[in-house]
Amino acid sequence: MSEALLQGRDLVVWRGETPVLDGVSVSLSRGELLRIDGENGSGKTTLLRVLAGLVEPDEGQVHFDGTALPRAREALCASLLWIGHRPGTSESLSAIENLKASATAHGVKPDPTHIAAILDALGLHERHALPVASLSAGQRRRVALARLALEPRRLWILDEPLTALDARGLDWLRARLVEQVRGGGSVLMTTHQPLDIPGVAVRRVRLAGGREADA
Repeated sequence: MSEALLQGRDLVVWRGETPVLDGVSVSLSRGELLRIDGENGSGKTTLLRVLAGLVEPDEGQVHFDGTALPRAREALCASLLWIGHRPGTSESLSAIENLKASATAHGVKPDPTHIAAILDALGLHERHALPVASLSAGQRRRVALARLALEPRRLWILDEPLTALDARGLDWLRARLVEQVRGGGSVLMTTHQPLDIPGVAVRRVRLAGGREADA
């Protein structure tokens, strides 16, 4: 296993008088898929947000590529594709408009033909120009996940990406995860659903009550 790309050391996050994370340490290597497991309220989303640099821990330290945050924040942001539990799309824009805007914001020149092909592969034929507000939860999730094929990044952090996906969407996502890991990229994700990815070893870390537990 190569040296860690992303590390959290002794992370503590308080919510009032309750620790949401209580001394959690985790590392993600290059070319690795790491799954964070745990019941609702175990601290999974908070851990992902801390490692993505979106939440500052009350105690502990996050390192990206060997350098601690906040010094490494710019490098982390340039390398990161974050998709949270909510799709993060604008409901007033169409699927293709959302993806064009996201690509542009992340330094990728949007190619409408390429975007349309990705949406078609995700089963969103004839829905490219519809406002996202008119799409189902599963279709909105697929619009958000289309970024995985549009915005190349060496680090993906995905919070419950399998939520509301049908079989076709799951197959598409599995294929993207395989491409990312085999290409040397890294994936950190949570999911409540079974995750079988042929040819890719999935390492698991389990949280319980904000602490690391036996997987």
